[in-house]
Amino acid sequence: MKKFWISVLMSVSIMFSQIQWNVKAENDTQPLQVYFTEDGRNMKLFFSEHIDGDASVVIANETFTPEVKNTGVEIRTTFLIDNSTSMPSSLRGSLKDAIISYTKKMSSSESVQIAKFDEKTDFLTGGYIRNSEAVANCISTIDYKGGASLVYDAVMSTINAIDTTKDAYYRTILITDGADTVGTTTFDFLRSEISGNSRYHIDVVQVNGKDDKQDANLTSLASLGSNTYMLYKDKKDDFSSLKPGTISMLNTKLNNAVTTGELKGVTVKNGDININIGSLLFPQAEIEEPTTEPETEPETEPPTEPETEPETEPETEAPPEPEPSPNSATIILIIILVLAAAGGTVFLIFYLKKKNTYLFCMIESEVQKADTQDQEQVGLQYWEFRTDKEFRVGRMRKPLDDSNQPLPENDFAICENATQQDLNSIGRNAFSLFYDEHQKNLMIRNIAKGAVFDIVHDQRQQTLSPNQSSVLKEGDEILIGNYTTVAIHKYSIEERVVKKSKS
Repeated sequence: MKKFWISVLMSVSIMFSQIQWNVKAENDTQPLQVYFTEDGRNMKLFFSEHIDGDASVVIANETFTPEVKNTGVEIRTTFLIDNSTSMPSSLRGSLKDAIISYTKKMSSSESVQIAKFDEKTDFLTGGYIRNSEAVANCISTIDYKGGASLVYDAVMSTINAIDTTKDAYYRTILITDGADTVGTTTFDFLRSEISGNSRYHIDVVQVNGKDDKQDANLTSLASLGSNTYMLYKDKKDDFSSLKPGTISMLNTKLNNAVTTGELKGVTVKNGDININIGSLLFPQAEIEEPTTEPETEPETEPPTEPETEPETEPETEAPPEPEPSPNSATIILIIILVLAAAGGTVFLIFYLKKKNTYLFCMIESEVQKADTQDQEQVGLQYWEFRTDKEFRVGRMRKPLDDSNQPLPENDFAICENATQQDLNSIGRNAFSLFYDEHQKNLMIRNIAKGAVFDIVHDQRQQTLSPNQSSVLKEGDEILIGNYTTVAIHKYSIEERVVKKSKS
């Protein structure tokens, strides 16, 4: 009897220890880079650490098995060089030598391209190369005669130039002497691109031949993710510290369940570690699912009559053993089970409450229209949406594409009396709003097909091209077409418990 209760207590102990072993640790590791292929079929994640071959990628409630590559991942590095007259003349020659030295010592999986910038960005090598002599020839054409340095525009040009069809990790080494001259790309927008959906890797080399003064915006860019900052002020300085380490890649094939054009949470399960990527805005794409032939059921043979076994004399059952009377071990076990049940109930209540808790973004906006013949939906508007989703604003309630197929329905429709030309240039869906929980910023993205609109922030106007996004702040204005202005008065974030609806 004593052995029986000891075995029961051991089973309970083993059960609780197994529950502890199954708890997955969370890891703060973030990817070096994330990008989607242009057709929306694949998502590529790059890490600076080893990824298990049986790793999985969880997107919302969907689990995917990615292609994992831990060695030989192609690395494409862009040296982006400031061509302005302000670059210190005493360090121009040593910069050239440092870049050539870098190309001679880089790994066999890395290649480089050279680009220069002032008011515009020029790619000099015509692609990624490994020949150090060709690199030297390209650098020798840089004359440092540019009058302005549009740093943020230049960095965006390298981000936009990546070829998503290649299984390659892209990075930029920015070489400049200081702050950005006003261009079309704001600092906030560039920062959101580097640390938000794109997770682009950029190392900053600030060239300064006089003192140790660091540009605050450059150091801020370099502090995002795994980016680095280097103050170049001596001819002996080199770029050996900027060489990338081992790069791992996860190439995940997506399906229609996730390519909905919405924000979705992403987690990489790497062995016993869960790497929480955060929310990414997935492309909107229609992916053809592979067709499978229906399985044919195997032919079944006609049933055979069961064989009858000869009757046997019924066995006599042994009299039941008397049940053991309760003792101290029984009472202790009952107390343990009651406490475990009570603890489990408390945990379950907490879990269910936490599971149904979401953050909501609430926005007070105002729609203004210069067209006196169209005053629908003007005035104050109160919008709200869950931060794991997005809020679409468009021209009409049920938008259609060029083939009269339904597009994602707008959450708010401006309902303008738009001409066909307006509809073609601005699009049925004008923009979407979403909340970047990582940067704690309200964001706006241009989702109009083939159109542009402007954002006014601190009396500075920024044009958003299709699929471009930017930080949106209180007091900003969104200019759509020639007549419509949407002013963002204020917004707030609130946590709410959402009760599950009864079916």
